[in-house]
Amino acid sequence: MALTPEQYLEQLLALQPPGSALPRDPDSIWGRLLQAEADELARVDRRSDDLTAESDPRTSVELLPDWERVCGLPDGCASAANTLAERRAAVLARLTELGGQRPADYEALAAVLGYPDARVEEFRPFRVRPVRSGRRAV
Repeated sequence: MALTPEQYLEQLLALQPPGSALPRDPDSIWGRLLQAEADELARVDRRSDDLTAESDPRTSVELLPDWERVCGLPDGCASAANTLAERRAAVLARLTELGGQRPADYEALAAVLGYPDARVEEFRPFRVRPVRSGRRAV
């Protein structure tokens, strides 16, 4: 949680050495200079909180295009997500998806992509029987 400019100003005033050269009055020139520094420290602190939120794709806004690039989105298999929530869900699905190459895995993926009735049919591979003895292969 970011500190406010007032909290930073309080800390900066408390850190300065005692004496008349550096007054503790916030309305003095020195106090206004410290207020400007406190404002900037608070701004940087808020942006660091923003960066923490951007590191999670569930709350990302500014870095969402980077998350999509890393995840290879949009791709040819998934429909293009238009809203912010759909884009976040697509990134999260790509990062957390489990599965393999079984038919059930592909059917579950199709259901997530909006095709709940999709079925995968497996065919037996083509095999050639060996030539029986006594016959010649032509």
